[in-house]
Amino acid sequence: MSLRSLSIARRAGLGFALIALLVALLGFFALSNMASIRASAVQVESGLVPKIRLVADIREIMLRIRTISLRMALDPNPASLPQYRSQMDTRSQDLTKRLADLDAVIDTPEVRALYDQFQGSLRQYQQGLAQSFVLADKQQSAELNKLLLVDMKTVVDGSGAQLNALADYYNAQVNRQGQTAELQYSQSRTMVFGFVILAGLSTVALAWLLTRSIVGPLGQAMRAAENVARGDLTQSVEVMRSPVYSWRCNPCRAACAVPCN
Repeated sequence: MSLRSLSIARRAGLGFALIALLVALLGFFALSNMASIRASAVQVESGLVPKIRLVADIREIMLRIRTISLRMALDPNPASLPQYRSQMDTRSQDLTKRLADLDAVIDTPEVRALYDQFQGSLRQYQQGLAQSFVLADKQQSAELNKLLLVDMKTVVDGSGAQLNALADYYNAQVNRQGQTAELQYSQSRTMVFGFVILAGLSTVALAWLLTRSIVGPLGQAMRAAENVARGDLTQSVEVMRSPVYSWRCNPCRAACAVPCN
């Protein structure tokens, strides 16, 4: 079935329907890519950022515990020992809560391995802290300073490095999600531009076809009428059976005595 067999209204409706389909496809594609980008942002906001904050809180608590132990080692007043013990208990409770929160959100083997390493170093560190309070109770300042400043330095450095590794892992995940979102945005922008160009070219092509299907038969009828006006009745006229053109072509057919196809 050719376009000329359709009415003008149907041709226009078909053209607009095709253009609307292209616009709908463009909108669907844009929404799909926006959903992917939004999913990446949600994963960062609800998944990675809280984990990074937990690791930062644990590092801060560890630094506070280290500060309390060093203050205790440098303070010669035995009356301050209960205060340091109370502060240490408070920080230890905070640390236990943060570690439980982090343990609940671990979902990869890499993070689990780093977390287990840190737990091993933390147990050694806590044993050293317990021993430091025993030495402080006995007023053994030299042994206390050696324990906190020398013997426990390896454990402190190791736990710090493990926390840094956890933070670096989550930061790398955030960067990877950002790169993925940027790539999706770049691809989406390219595809949207492509769809816009395709829609523009399709609009021009459909307009040209619609105009040609309307003007073409009318032009033939006008040329036939001009031939009749010049007295040339030998030219054949192609007459369409569509009612759109029959009222214009039938007079020419009658004048030229051309049989209807």
